[in-house]
Amino acid sequence: MSIPYNLRRPIGIDYYADLDYFWAAKKNMHLAGYYCSPPSGMAPLLDHHLINSIKRFQEYNSLQVDGTMMPCGETERRIHRKGDVA
Repeated sequence: MSIPYNLRRPIGIDYYADLDYFWAAKKNMHLAGYYCSPPSGMAPLLDHHLINSIKRFQEYNSLQVDGTMMPCGETERRIHRKGDVA
């Protein structure tokens, strides 16, 4: 089961977003098996672990692989359409 959230800002290496978005994205990707927590644990920050989990999700779902989630973009729509991240 995914944690509901609707992006208002992009999530990606070149974007600033609220920590709540990073946290929700990490939890969703972790629950679905795409996000592997670093040894230091999961923190509500943008890191390469989150970017890589987004890329894995995009690749698995035959989306453009760029490690970015845009508001109402294909990656976010695919997450919501499936009702889960997996």
